[in-house]
Amino acid sequence: MKGFTMIEILLTMAMIVILAGITIPFYSQYNKSSLQIDSGMVVDSIRTAEIFAMTQKNDSGWGVHFQSGKIIIFKGDSFENREIFFDEEIDVNDNYIFLGLNDIFFSPFSGIPNKTGVVVLKNQDGIKKEFVINKKGTITY
Repeated sequence: MKGFTMIEILLTMAMIVILAGITIPFYSQYNKSSLQIDSGMVVDSIRTAEIFAMTQKNDSGWGVHFQSGKIIIFKGDSFENREIFFDEEIDVNDNYIFLGLNDIFFSPFSGIPNKTGVVVLKNQDGIKKEFVINKKGTITY
């Protein structure tokens, strides 16, 4: 006779359940860790653009642009009119999308943002992190 006994099937199913029970919490922790890392990149990028503007790096205002998979720190008064040569691109996890503000420009010397509002970093599972930029350029998250 050929085939599997009931004990063999039950043992195989038990091993699958045990392995799933061990790996699922690690995957969940990985998602949280990835969100924390990319959140740090968002905050650092906003602060970098603000500092570049306040110090008038290259005699200009600076801004930050958010798009799927990357953050771009740019020189100029808008993303469309930027000087591409000065772009600094930061890669973020492709599983995240940005919602809310997608461009923030900081005025030279004062570092005041042209927009206030919320930048939202959200993954495919619905886990999200919000960053609020106020009229003084302070970031709350």
